[in-house]
Amino acid sequence: MSRTLDGYPVSWGASVASVNGITGPASYTQLTPGTPPAVATGGQTIYPRDFGMKYFDYVVAGVSDSGAYRVECIPGEQSGIGPKGACASYTLRWVVVATGAQAAGALDLDAEVVRCLAIGPK
Repeated sequence: MSRTLDGYPVSWGASVASVNGITGPASYTQLTPGTPPAVATGGQTIYPRDFGMKYFDYVVAGVSDSGAYRVECIPGEQSGIGPKGACASYTLRWVVVATGAQAAGALDLDAEVVRCLAIGPK
């Protein structure tokens, strides 16, 4: 579940930006890095439509509201249909702040919320 914050998306010059509170998954799947040109698998996938956007240029997140998890944002495959370099998805990797280790597989993170800033083309 996610919810775009009030007042977003908003235009920034030739780009659009949006902030969304992303709820963690009920059963987390650990992220496995891809070997280029393959992208990472697992993690939590987010989509531009969750932010009221068509594509992502860049997504950044911080620490969950509880302070227990840091969220890293990894670009998905380029859309191939939108602007050059735009992504049709991003993958979130949830990391335990206290240890620096990725959250365990099957861990219930649906009580956790992290705010993500997404920037994309108009």
